[in-house]
Amino acid sequence: MREARIWIVVVVAAVGMTLGACGGSADECSPQYRSGFECYYGVCIPANPDAGGETAGETGTDADTPPHDDAGPVEATETLPEGGGCVSAMDCDDGVACTQDLCDPASGDCYHPTAPDDTPCEDDGDPCTQDVCLDGTCAHPVAATCCTGPADCDDANLCTDDTCEAGLCTNAWRPECCTRDADCLAPGHVWECDLETMTCYDPPGGEPCADCMTRRDCGDGGDGSDDWCVIYDWTHHGCSKDCLDDLDCPGAYRCWNESDRACAAGESGCYCVSRFGGCDAIATIGLPCEDSGACTGCTGCDAFTCNGGTCTAPCEVQQDCPWGFSCEGGLCVRGDG
Repeated sequence: MREARIWIVVVVAAVGMTLGACGGSADECSPQYRSGFECYYGVCIPANPDAGGETAGETGTDADTPPHDDAGPVEATETLPEGGGCVSAMDCDDGVACTQDLCDPASGDCYHPTAPDDTPCEDDGDPCTQDVCLDGTCAHPVAATCCTGPADCDDANLCTDDTCEAGLCTNAWRPECCTRDADCLAPGHVWECDLETMTCYDPPGGEPCADCMTRRDCGDGGDGSDDWCVIYDWTHHGCSKDCLDDLDCPGAYRCWNESDRACAAGESGCYCVSRFGGCDAIATIGLPCEDSGACTGCTGCDAFTCNGGTCTAPCEVQQDCPWGFSCEGGLCVRGDG
C-alpha cells in the first residue's frame, strides 16, 4: 500500500500541473475538464485514478474500464496523438461541437462524453433559432421570441394585419378599420364605428350641437338611433352622440350619464355634452373681441376671457378645448388641437 500511495502522489502531482488545482469537490473543477474527472486532494484528475495501476485489485477498479460520468457514454479514442498519447484536452479535439474533449494523461487516452444540453454549437444562419446541443446533437429550436408564420403573431385585434417577416412579428393597423367611435373621430366631422363591419361611417343625422327636437334628428337618425338630443335649456337643444368615455367625444365635450353625472368606464346610457353647459359657448371660442365682456354673454361663458383679440376658455387638458385649439398656459389658444 505504501507503493500505491507513492504512485497516487506522483499521478496527482503530474495531473495537477496539467489540469490545475480545484477546490474541495468535483463541481469545482474547471468546466472544460469537469466531465469524467474528479477533485482529488485539491487537484482535478480523471475518475478512478488507480485504474491500470498495481493496486487496481485492492481498490476493486477494472483496469480496462474508462472513466465515466452521468453526461453520457464515454469512449476512448482509437487513434492517439503522435508521441504516445495525450497530455491535455487540446490533444483530444475530435471536431464535434456536442462532445467534450477530455484527456487521461496517466494512460494517454482521449475521452469524448456527451456535452451538456444548451452547449452552443454550429450556427445555422437563421436569426430565429437557437444553436445548442440537445442529447449530444446540434439542434436549432425556434426561439420563443421568434415567429414562423402569421398565426404566431395574432394579437387578437381584428383591426390589425398580423404578419411574420424574418422571424419578427408586425401588427399594422388597417386605417379603414375601427373598434370604437374614438377610432373614427377627426376635426371637421364626427363619424362613428359600425361594430358589425368594424368600419367608420358618417351618420346621416346632425353633427354634435346641431339643432334638434328628439334623438331621431341626430346621428344615426330614426327611432333606433343610439345618439342623443341634449336639452341645455328650454330653447336650446343640441345633437350629441353615444360614448364610452371622453375619447369618443369631440374636443370641448365630455362623456356624461343621463342621470347628470360623469360616465363610469363601460357604463351604458352615456352621451357627449358640452363641458361649458351649452353649444353657444363652444361656438364663442375663437370669435374676435376687444375686451372680455364681449366673450361672456352666453350660457357657460362666465369664465371666458379675451386673449390676444380672441375669445377663449380656461382649460386643464387638451380635451377641454374645441378642435383647432390647444390647451396652453391654462387657456384654449388657436393651434393644432
